[in-house]
Amino acid sequence: MNFESRPLGVIPSPPDYRDYRLNQFTDTMKEFPKYYLAPPFKSEDDIPIYDQGNTSMCVAFTGALITEQQEYHETGKFIRMSPGWIYGNRKTGMYMGEGMVPREAWAALCEDGVPYYDDLPITGSFAECYGHVWQKREALKKKALNQKKLSYVAVTLKDADEIRTAIMKCGFINVSIAVYKDFYKVGKDGFLANTSGSIYGYHSVTGVGFFEENGKVYIIIANSWGREYGKNGLCYMPYNYKGIQEIWAITDMQRKVLEANIPAQVIPPGHFVIPYRGLFEAEQAESINWGWNEKGKVYAEAILPPAKRRKISVVEGSKDIVVETLE
Repeated sequence: MNFESRPLGVIPSPPDYRDYRLNQFTDTMKEFPKYYLAPPFKSEDDIPIYDQGNTSMCVAFTGALITEQQEYHETGKFIRMSPGWIYGNRKTGMYMGEGMVPREAWAALCEDGVPYYDDLPITGSFAECYGHVWQKREALKKKALNQKKLSYVAVTLKDADEIRTAIMKCGFINVSIAVYKDFYKVGKDGFLANTSGSIYGYHSVTGVGFFEENGKVYIIIANSWGREYGKNGLCYMPYNYKGIQEIWAITDMQRKVLEANIPAQVIPPGHFVIPYRGLFEAEQAESINWGWNEKGKVYAEAILPPAKRRKISVVEGSKDIVVETLE
């Protein structure tokens, strides 16, 4: 099959220092199995492989598959999700055209969730999906919210340990790549060769597991071009593959409590000193509040606006900086 005629649907996410990082939610693991598939899947043959057809919906298909795996793992019941909802559910300020910006897609997925495929069984152009979503958005959103996630986090590129940690702690992950000719030519053994030549565009795929072979770490990738692609719809991508542009995980994990080098303290005549990390986080705050808690301790908190609104707080005498995501 000639895959080179397939539309490529990633609009690269602009750099943003405000992105959550995986290490803000969990420590990076140091020991890993030689082979791992995100549960509850036990065999590569069991991984759902979809075909987006002649659309630019790769990001939406990735988001639907990530949610399917997470819900399947949590509930024990596999239910297909609607990529049409993800593709069409866009608001003012988002990119409005064919393809999607991954960061925008994951922000919307965490805010609104995604309904079942049977509730919106469509694929197509942006205009078609957008129209179907907005015709019955309120009814669909009530169903979508049941599959809402807490946060999306950026994963460090070319870091084998962090990438594997993301898959083991969060499940399926999003890998956005620059497409070189080699990506179209993956053989039936599934192994992706080194990049060469020009970039054709940008594409979203799903990391479903990993393995180590001959000292090299590979990400097991599920594409959305049907089972004729690669090895029954999958390919094996080196963790440091040149084409990888973005990696995102979607998670319900809470952010870690950060520990400062010094405790928050009151300095006469009433100045409240908060640790350096707290000051750094609060720099872009939309509001900063002060007061006394029920134990009579002074506290400070800052409401941070980017991505999802979050609150950072610290209490007198403590080194713990607590970060909470707000609705």
